[in-house]
Amino acid sequence: LSSLEEEDYFIAFNNFQKEVLRHMDTLRLDLKYVCMSVEKIGSKVVAVENSVSTIKNEHSAFQTKESELLVKTNELESSVSKIQEDVQKLVKNGPAIKREVSFEMDTIRSQSSWDIATQPFGSMSTLGRKSSYANATASSEPDQHRSKWKTMMKYITMDGFSSNNEAMDE
Repeated sequence: LSSLEEEDYFIAFNNFQKEVLRHMDTLRLDLKYVCMSVEKIGSKVVAVENSVSTIKNEHSAFQTKESELLVKTNELESSVSKIQEDVQKLVKNGPAIKREVSFEMDTIRSQSSWDIATQPFGSMSTLGRKSSYANATASSEPDQHRSKWKTMMKYITMDGFSSNNEAMDE
């Protein structure tokens, strides 16, 4: 080969080498960009995984609270149902309770030396409301009549009248 041809080959080879190096630099930059993008995507994937884990934990906690709430709701419904049954029993047995109160009142009147009707607050609706009257009469009557008085006051309370049973126990 002539020196001119050699020089042309050398120039062509040199240009080719520069072109290859330029492409390699471009590829290196592209690869660096791809690596940075993969790192960003990886950190976003980790963030998403953390969010999913947090959501799962919160969902589990919510389900636990929901279960607890259902249990408490069932307990409350059961209590309400029991109260409704008790109210129905009281409504059903109301006339019998009134008859029992009337019987107890007649018994106390017949066996006692005092008559409730002649006392200052003798009406059935006011007997339990006057705690000073209840205290005075409870302390002055004999023990056998005292238990009947307590029973009568309990029935009056169940029938809707107010009563001060603590005063009766003193």
